[in-house]
Amino acid sequence: MLAELVKIHTELNLGGQPKNALLLIKPELLNYLISILSDKPIIPPTCELEEWNKLIKQLGNHGISPLFYWEIKQLAENFQPPTAIKELLHQAFKNSLINVLRTEATIKLVIPALKKANIPCLVLKGPNLAFSLYPHPATRPSCDLDILTRPEYVLAARKVLEELDYHCRANNFEISQGLNIEDVFSHPKLTSIELHWDLLAYQGLLSEWPLDELFANTKGNELSLTNNFIHLAAHALILHNQELSLKWIYDLSLLTKEVSRLNLWPEIIEQSSKLKANLCLDKALQLTKLWTGVTIPETITWPKISRVEERAWQHNLKRHTNLLSWFMVRFPRNISWREKIKLLCFLLGEKRNKLRRYIKIPFDKPKRLT
Repeated sequence: MLAELVKIHTELNLGGQPKNALLLIKPELLNYLISILSDKPIIPPTCELEEWNKLIKQLGNHGISPLFYWEIKQLAENFQPPTAIKELLHQAFKNSLINVLRTEATIKLVIPALKKANIPCLVLKGPNLAFSLYPHPATRPSCDLDILTRPEYVLAARKVLEELDYHCRANNFEISQGLNIEDVFSHPKLTSIELHWDLLAYQGLLSEWPLDELFANTKGNELSLTNNFIHLAAHALILHNQELSLKWIYDLSLLTKEVSRLNLWPEIIEQSSKLKANLCLDKALQLTKLWTGVTIPETITWPKISRVEERAWQHNLKRHTNLLSWFMVRFPRNISWREKIKLLCFLLGEKRNKLRRYIKIPFDKPKRLT
């Protein structure tokens, strides 16, 4: 099992310093963690507190501490970690509970205000899962609130948020709408908000995801289960494939169970094939199996991966070190050359630090006089 984890995370790195730091903890503790996430607990190993503290640090980095605490407190005493470790985990749970209450208050204030202004909006990612699929909302911490609206409503939504004392940190919508997909809003007391006008920034990878379809097939104030599953897989494995968080993998495991319970795999496969996301979802399901033991039913046959998806996936993996691959996945497919040139100029002017990773040109350094 551990060898398989090391292999897949050579391609899809876990977040942390260094990368894949979670895999560097003592193997016995890693096996214990997996047993808890898989709901097949084993008796914890006898380790020094220093080793346990290394695990606790990584659980915090991956946003999984509150869930880990919730799961272990249900177990018999001999299946639980040392008391000092449980106290640290309990504190992480209480901190998460405070953040959940803040996020809940934010949702209750912001969503009705947007709807009152006739602005279509959907809550994305963590908060919805916290209140619907997790055993307790505090077991799924989130650092912000992601809201999706249509591009034509972004400016109106910004006005509503500003009336609620939110401040937009950068006007990405006007400056670089084709490259960026959200504006970030901060508030002195409430949870910060990311206002999205599209779901995926790396638009050269998947086929276009029509917003009309997304808003026509919703579940209350959130995406349909099918679109939610595909979006979360793409968000984790495309946007953050070199900084994966364990909480995202656990999100996908809970959604996998729900999709199986409702027998939605044919619908998932149909939508995934349209979006050319089959390879992305296949990798996501491999991760959920290794970390949580959750798999799809044996009766489900996963579709064959096309060459187009294979090429796009390789560009996705290489985009961190290869300029051509970065452009291939970053630029939208369906825009004119004039728009591409405009975006390129923006990149050269505003994204110099990012481009330095690929081209060893000192953009800001003045030329030496001779």
